[in-house]
Amino acid sequence: MNVTNNTSTILPQEFEDLMAIAFDPVHQIMFLSNSNHTNNSVSIFQLDVGGSHELTRLVHRKGSVIPGLAYDSVSSILYWTDGSSVFWMNMTHPNGSGEILLRFHYNEEPWGIAVDSCHGFLFWTNHNHRNATIERSRLDGSNHEVLVREDVFQPVGIVVDQQTDKLIWCDNSEGIYYQIKRSNLDGSCVETILEDKHQSPVSITVGPKFIYWSDWTENAVWSIPKNDKDGSTVPKKLQLFKNNSPRGIAAWWDKNGFDAKHCYVEKEIIYPSTEYQNDASTTQTEIAYQQELRPVSKEQFCLNEGVFLEKAGIKSCRCAPGYTGIRCDLFACHNYCVRGSCYIDEKENPSCRCLPGHRGERCELDVCDGYCLHGGRCTVQSRGGAACECEGGYKGRRCEDRWDVEQLWKSLDWWDICLAAACVVLLAIITILVKLNWHYRKRPRIKKRIIVNKNVTPLTSRPVQPGEQCEITIENCCNMNVCETPCFEPQLRSTKSLSKNDEKKNLLGNMEDEASCLPDQDGLY
Repeated sequence: MNVTNNTSTILPQEFEDLMAIAFDPVHQIMFLSNSNHTNNSVSIFQLDVGGSHELTRLVHRKGSVIPGLAYDSVSSILYWTDGSSVFWMNMTHPNGSGEILLRFHYNEEPWGIAVDSCHGFLFWTNHNHRNATIERSRLDGSNHEVLVREDVFQPVGIVVDQQTDKLIWCDNSEGIYYQIKRSNLDGSCVETILEDKHQSPVSITVGPKFIYWSDWTENAVWSIPKNDKDGSTVPKKLQLFKNNSPRGIAAWWDKNGFDAKHCYVEKEIIYPSTEYQNDASTTQTEIAYQQELRPVSKEQFCLNEGVFLEKAGIKSCRCAPGYTGIRCDLFACHNYCVRGSCYIDEKENPSCRCLPGHRGERCELDVCDGYCLHGGRCTVQSRGGAACECEGGYKGRRCEDRWDVEQLWKSLDWWDICLAAACVVLLAIITILVKLNWHYRKRPRIKKRIIVNKNVTPLTSRPVQPGEQCEITIENCCNMNVCETPCFEPQLRSTKSLSKNDEKKNLLGNMEDEASCLPDQDGLY
């Protein structure tokens, strides 16, 4: 779409949910983010808008949304946000997934993102309304700082105006209100360009004369002059979408107003007579342009103590050890070590000190990954090494050897054999004792009470006095011998051997029937 409200479709295929847009004016390439809610994945595509309209997918990964995209044409690096982290990927060698530049806590939601190529800064909005902020860092993620914390509610889109060295963002204020604000690149001198209501800005961009933003409440694209100082100008509706909600937005300057490679700005001369009309049919006054080159100073061009070089009008930098990039803005250790700390070695190359439990050139491997064989269980030792607990008849440092009976017997010494034999004998003794105890506990206990009267005259009927009788209780008579059994003389033992049960029956019968223990029948009660 251009400022005369002419729109055209340049995408060769349908997408499910396009969200963010970034633009490379040097190569005329557009970057698009798309969400696939069916399989919970996100993708970033590259579209050649200069001629072929070829569409290439650069990134595909799990996720729900990529709300912000920003491209640095100086270093050819693409940055994006996913609501929890800031990612980056070098477009000269795309890897299909990107690397994490900054990871945030649960109360921070990075949303919109913008690049300041001339000064080497990265800006983004923290979308969480409980902790909303405007933040920035160096392009390598260092020097992370909060620029604006006061009077922000839910900032979304953000853009850097390289013409004026200003930072511009849109904020969904509390209730039905929204704001367009701007500040210096260090967060100072915050001013409100526009405060209005009944809109929900999503993304914002800036051109030579106007600020543009997309709104999904009225499904429209709006604009307002950059030089509006008092906030009294009514925003202009540039385009209304009936069936779709506009999301990402980017400005393409036909006159190439900003040459990011050399940090030159084509500065627009704003005449005092130029008047902004709110009528969409009004033809805008032609404004003259003058190319005014404003190069960055030599001291500012090379970052991180890089040495400025210029040959045949081409600027370059000789970077300090550990830094790369056209302007020495990329730290070689940035995201190099996956699970460890990075340092620059004596050859000026990045190296890693891995955390316990990790290994590899970039600490990208777990020490236990595939270490133990044949089902062995791997554990990480205190010094970070791996150890295996073997199972299923295997042995060895990695459970690579299998035990057999012959090897097991040869490995035993005399002390192991003696100890095993002693355990077997002790187990046998315990088993015998338990069986004996169980057997004897089953034998019956027999009680019999016999009353004997003393001083009873045979063949008489003299009454028995109460004190002339006694009681004898025979308990377990079967376990007594003949001498211990009172008032009992057994019959001579028959020569025929009897079983124990028969002997018990005879013993009890003799005790009941034998008359030798009683003087007469009257003496037994």
